[in-house]
Amino acid sequence: MGQLKVMIVEDHPLMQMGIKRTLEKFDDIRVVGEASTGKRAMEIVDYAKPDVIIMDVKLPESRYFTYRYRNSKAFEALSFFTDFAVG
Repeated sequence: MGQLKVMIVEDHPLMQMGIKRTLEKFDDIRVVGEASTGKRAMEIVDYAKPDVIIMDVKLPESRYFTYRYRNSKAFEALSFFTDFAVG
């Protein structure tokens, strides 16, 4: 079995870097693309062809981000977020 191709879509640079560094520790995972907006993600996904997209649910320009590959291979997305109470 080949490597799992992952794309990271996150607008916070430190979070994006942390996710990438964590994934790079695994030999069977390869980060094939990174974007900080939904618009940029749509541009990259065409040529990166990721198997999985890890995406910030509150990302600019991607409120209802849905995508299908041109060859009709669909992927499912799981998104989550955590709000922290301060004070």
